[in-house]
Amino acid sequence: MRIEKKVRMISLDKRYRKHPYYFTVPISDTTGKYVTGQEVYINEEQMLGKKELTKATRDSLEMGDQPVLINPFNQYPLTHGRTFNLSYDIDDKGVKTYLNPKDFAEFTFFCTKPEIATSKDVYVKERHCFYIEDKVREAEFSVMKEDKAFEAENFVRTNMKTGRYKDLLILLSYNVKGYSINPEKLSEIETKARVIEACRKYPEEVLKFKANDTDETLFILKLMKYMVMEKRSGTDIYYGEEFVGGSLENVRSWIHKPEHAHLVTKWGKMIQEKEGSIPVEDKKKEEKEKVEAGNE
Repeated sequence: MRIEKKVRMISLDKRYRKHPYYFTVPISDTTGKYVTGQEVYINEEQMLGKKELTKATRDSLEMGDQPVLINPFNQYPLTHGRTFNLSYDIDDKGVKTYLNPKDFAEFTFFCTKPEIATSKDVYVKERHCFYIEDKVREAEFSVMKEDKAFEAENFVRTNMKTGRYKDLLILLSYNVKGYSINPEKLSEIETKARVIEACRKYPEEVLKFKANDTDETLFILKLMKYMVMEKRSGTDIYYGEEFVGGSLENVRSWIHKPEHAHLVTKWGKMIQEKEGSIPVEDKKKEEKEKVEAGNE
């Protein structure tokens, strides 16, 4: 079976749109080997043609009987817009044979270089000279993202009560870098709109709301929201003057201690009261108990 695949190297830097960028083969500081993308399969003598390749080695390079080897003493120019034909045949045992061994070998080598971004989305002007344009992968990624967004929106619409939308926004504000929304300032329809928007932008984060520890994480975040616990010096979390820890995991361990069980119960009721989620009958019962206690 034949799999067709072509990619291009694109530069957003004016210098490399006109002139090639020459790559040399470096030596790894950790392994002492030339970094060619092929070094895991062959040694220096085989790279230089001083030692014959075995059939097993040729198969591992996925280039058939005439593999192209990256010579560690050569320079390899890369030009803007260069297309690499990465099409291959694959047999019934899963063994690949690339139709253009030169393109495959050089593309593999270029992919080892820090100047090459894996896609336009991760391209950083100060760091990269080129990015890989892979239309097939981009289309697959787009479909996957749409599927995830659909899954997240379906979960929100069918499995989540609208009263939990604000909880979801609180969790997203903690988990997603740069995302900060105070749901208390939003109307019901605005809250729903923000949640649907989040399903499309951060579907995987929305789906984390299914996790078993979500409620406990929210409980801790609300303790900090209502100033029961306070974050100081960046990450340090305190209960009054008592240092609890430097992360949510530390707080989890702290609230699970038996001697803090009564505080957890008290804080749970406090949060319910502030959010208006305590049933009316429970409130009346609580008020009656306070009156009776005062009369004694």
